[in-house]
Amino acid sequence: MAASIIFLLYGDNPVNAKIGLQRLLVLYHAQNSQTTDIITQWILSQNDSQWRTKIVEILWTIKAKHVLQSLGLEVQDLQERFLDPSALRNAEISLQIHPILKGLYCICEQLEPIEAKQLIEFVYSKDDKSQRINFADERYLEVFLLHWLSELVIEAGQWFTDKTKRNVFCNVEVIIEFLNLNKPNLAKLLRNIVIRFNFTSNNRLPVDRKKNVTDDDGNDDHLKSKKSQSTEERPLVQSDRNIQNGNDNADRYRVERGTAGYVLIINQDHLPAKPLDRRDGTNKDKNALCQTFSAVGYEIVERTNLTNVQILSEVENIVKRSASSDSLIVCILSHGSKGVVYGSNSLPVKIDDIQERIVSKELLNKPKILIIQSCQGEEFQIAQPIEDSFTNSMYLASDGVPIKTVPMRCDFFVAMSTIPGYASIRHIIKGSWFIQALCKTIDNESHRKHFIEIMTMVKKEVTELRGDRDQCMVPICEDTFRKYFYFPTKMP
Repeated sequence: MAASIIFLLYGDNPVNAKIGLQRLLVLYHAQNSQTTDIITQWILSQNDSQWRTKIVEILWTIKAKHVLQSLGLEVQDLQERFLDPSALRNAEISLQIHPILKGLYCICEQLEPIEAKQLIEFVYSKDDKSQRINFADERYLEVFLLHWLSELVIEAGQWFTDKTKRNVFCNVEVIIEFLNLNKPNLAKLLRNIVIRFNFTSNNRLPVDRKKNVTDDDGNDDHLKSKKSQSTEERPLVQSDRNIQNGNDNADRYRVERGTAGYVLIINQDHLPAKPLDRRDGTNKDKNALCQTFSAVGYEIVERTNLTNVQILSEVENIVKRSASSDSLIVCILSHGSKGVVYGSNSLPVKIDDIQERIVSKELLNKPKILIIQSCQGEEFQIAQPIEDSFTNSMYLASDGVPIKTVPMRCDFFVAMSTIPGYASIRHIIKGSWFIQALCKTIDNESHRKHFIEIMTMVKKEVTELRGDRDQCMVPICEDTFRKYFYFPTKMP
């Protein structure tokens, strides 16, 4: 446990890594597992008020539940805040722990001692300039990681929890190379963490640094000279389109490829209870959503035929997983009626309840989008001839249905395929009018228009469509966006 705590506390830069390594070796050779003094020293060196959260998150990550309980903390509360540390997928989610360090720690936990030894030999074989450490116990792989970090064999990069600042590029390619050969699933995990980190970094390519070790007092002229270089010398991240779109940073949400976040798609294609029959054509919509949002950098999470309870549970889970992401999009494709959508067990879920789960502290100040493709009633809207008098009430009756609005907090956008009280039209082969128009418009316009402009175009296209009996449809959008929301740039 001592090795894990010291690694996660001290591994964030070469200077701290060397200090942590020295202290860990002293503990090891003294056969002393007490880390209280080291933690105290670390706390005294901190200017950040978040140090308590970081230590609690570290203890939770290394599964030291007994320590947390002795501190009077409730396991259930921690589970909701930091997610299950036993689930490997949660290695990608970090609040105060350096994301690269957390990823490396979780990988350490997945390797058998023989595999850890193979990794050690592999890294040293790739970097013959680095002197081997006088330590041979592969069970404590964190000791070797601290050594490599202090020698710049690998680099965690500088991480900012404040998303207005950019991270400094990390480099753990030698470890990914080993994992690709021996543990492909772990290689993919670490690669995903690195991509998220580096796509919000100042540098596109690793910085070419000298491998000189910093003295204990922190003096390192080389590193200081690197810091003093003009920012004009670094390559710019191309996903930033502020100049192109004429919008200042303060006027747009920061959503970048690699950290854009998740798109949860709940696709109900079969609801067995009458009168809720199969939703033919819905898979066409699902596939279009997957293709459209993955193209602009989102990670797709698909769920099919969920009950009413499971829908709310999945929304809660994706919100927690999105704590370190830039945004969240939830798409629900189902049957519905006014104010509700239906689970696969044909029981309703209030749209209000879904919204309340999306608007959470994990996503504070981040854009959140809920897209619902479902009926909100049984009556079809029928297109009417346009009279000279645009305000003639006999032709505006269908738009006079009272629309119940729900309280929505800041930075939230809800797009529904139809207004309350009316049916939503879905072609059983080509998919729904609304989702198909949405995906096509994002595909064609996301490089130059923000989301509200895109949705205006979608509403215009959908309202101009007609069925064979003049059926028509009017989508509805409500938002509390305070900034422009642009999708990340598509990869060339």
